[in-house]
Amino acid sequence: EKHGILEAGTVYLLMKNGFPISRNVRAQWILEHLDSVIKLRGDISNAEDAQELEILSIIPKNNPPYWSAEKSHNYYYKITSKSSVIFLAHKYRMVFCLDLSPSLGTIDIQRGEVVIDEVSSAMKQCLENISKPFLVPGSKIIHRPEIYVTIIAHSPFFTNPTQQVLVQGWLMNSDNIDSLLNLIEKCINTLEDNIANVEGERFEGLGSYKNDEASLLGMTLNSSSNYLANIPTISSEASFINMLRYGILALALLPEHSCAHLVIVSDGI
Repeated sequence: EKHGILEAGTVYLLMKNGFPISRNVRAQWILEHLDSVIKLRGDISNAEDAQELEILSIIPKNNPPYWSAEKSHNYYYKITSKSSVIFLAHKYRMVFCLDLSPSLGTIDIQRGEVVIDEVSSAMKQCLENISKPFLVPGSKIIHRPEIYVTIIAHSPFFTNPTQQVLVQGWLMNSDNIDSLLNLIEKCINTLEDNIANVEGERFEGLGSYKNDEASLLGMTLNSSSNYLANIPTISSEASFINMLRYGILALALLPEHSCAHLVIVSDGI
């Protein structure tokens, strides 16, 4: 069958720019088109005539040898319960929360690196990849969304007067990604130095309070001295909750009518 009906494996949809497309609208589209046969348009509508959800491409579940991206609009596709539907947006807002807990200061004996360096490397690779324009699978369409990024460094066991926001509302693309990564690296290094200096002063104060090591350990765990009371700390149980709170607040400060993502980079400890 040269132009027969193919079962849809993956459907790529583009949400209209500047309009709030809720999850209910997306779910409604899936339900309305379930077990129905659709056909791709040969061209893409302009911004004014675009629908709320426009089909960009469809990849068949069982890709026949005669099917190609150039000829995909010549076929009919049936959407089933096994079809995957992926929604793309013109704008994205992303918040990265970096968990700078003390466990990140340990050394990974398998790789021979400090764990915090691996966290920074993982975030760097993620930002580099999402900043690049990409080809929508099953088509010849190059998608270049606007991506607004906020980076938060969260130190769970030591708080500062203000939460450390490294970058806020940066419009990221392939042209300025290097500047963004250099700025993040510089801010993280500065933050690490500040925390190390303050913690060093803290332990120096502890050492002058009690001289012997045995009493020093007991004071660290049980002391109610005014010196320790003045050091702002939070419990480990509240760390993850606070990262979610900071992330949700940061998302609300980014441009609206965009697809929101909250990414927490942590070692899970």
